[in-house]
Amino acid sequence: MRICDISKENRPRERLKLHGVDVLSDAELLAVLLQKGTKDENVVDMANRLISRYSFEGLCECSLSELKEIKGIGDAKAMQILALFELSKRIKSGRIAEKVVNSSEDIANYYMERMSGLKREHLIAVFLDSKNKIINDKIISIGTLKINFLLTNIYKLNLF
Repeated sequence: MRICDISKENRPRERLKLHGVDVLSDAELLAVLLQKGTKDENVVDMANRLISRYSFEGLCECSLSELKEIKGIGDAKAMQILALFELSKRIKSGRIAEKVVNSSEDIANYYMERMSGLKREHLIAVFLDSKNKIINDKIISIGTLKINFLLTNIYKLNLF
């Protein structure tokens, strides 16, 4: 079924316009972003297929080349999906920077959520101001067996 075969009041963009964004399903939200399906599949069916096969968490972890291997996903749609998840990460990362960090648990919860899709471990230094707000963070190391050595040396330098 093509999108034009769906009644106007049931199309994702028209439903969003009439009723607001919160009435749309996950697949309809993704369909609005992807805009078009293929000649064999409308955009809502494509979005449903992607979510049921990979889940949002799985799509979030896909690379550009992995997304392009999915039937109906070319450069443009793959880049839209990657941009969607990157925007989401950036929005989430901006939330904690405005809050005061009260404990190491606050930082751990924030970075565990932010880094959950990574395939290799990351050692990150987090910099706070005098009011315990995050100023910046810096990746120190990615996926190496030398992290214990690095942590030991940082500890010896009293950087912890």
